[in-house]
Amino acid sequence: IIYEQEQEKKEMHADLVIDASGAAFALRYEFTSSLGEKVWEDDIFSAYKTMRKLTSEDALKKYSNGELIHSPKGYRWISQLDEDILDVGCCIVSDVKDVMAAKKEAEYMISKMEGVKEESFGGGGHVIPMTLPIASLVCNSFACVGENAIMTNPGNGCGISGAVLGAEILGNIILKNDDFSIAGLWEYGYEWFSGRGAMYASNYFPSQFFEEEECKLLKAKNLITG
Repeated sequence: IIYEQEQEKKEMHADLVIDASGAAFALRYEFTSSLGEKVWEDDIFSAYKTMRKLTSEDALKKYSNGELIHSPKGYRWISQLDEDILDVGCCIVSDVKDVMAAKKEAEYMISKMEGVKEESFGGGGHVIPMTLPIASLVCNSFACVGENAIMTNPGNGCGISGAVLGAEILGNIILKNDDFSIAGLWEYGYEWFSGRGAMYASNYFPSQFFEEEECKLLKAKNLITG
């Protein structure tokens, strides 16, 4: 009995593997359980952003308030980062599953914008998953966080804040608890799903079941949020 108790303690204090390897090459894909869940090809989006200098005060006035252009399961944006700097980009549905689709779209947008320089001094892109997160974030001695857990907003593809929040929750649990069994790590998944995950779910389902005009009507009646 003493031997078995010691073995149980060793298992509870085993090393913890945290998978933050992204959606494309996630370690969790080695699992056959729900942790190994793959993303459907239709839920992979092309995303790209670039920073550009403005050439005149007229251009600054024109774009100072920013602009957000929605499209089905995707969006494009123009936002001001500094007095003479714009951030331009998009996250779009594309048959081409690489960053070039979004890059071409962003460059086309810029080509129609007067007073914006062609040269980019920062930015980049990738393909990202835009759907519901995986069903479970943990198993014994293993937890996943960020994009490989699909912690992206399924309504628009934003995911940095959701990933950082997931890392913070997981980090706090690890610091106060050295039990890395499913039971010890379960609070991480529960806290993330009941908070940020619930908000993401509220964005996902209207986009799946309602047409754009229906969404506008529901928003006008305060039955769903913007």
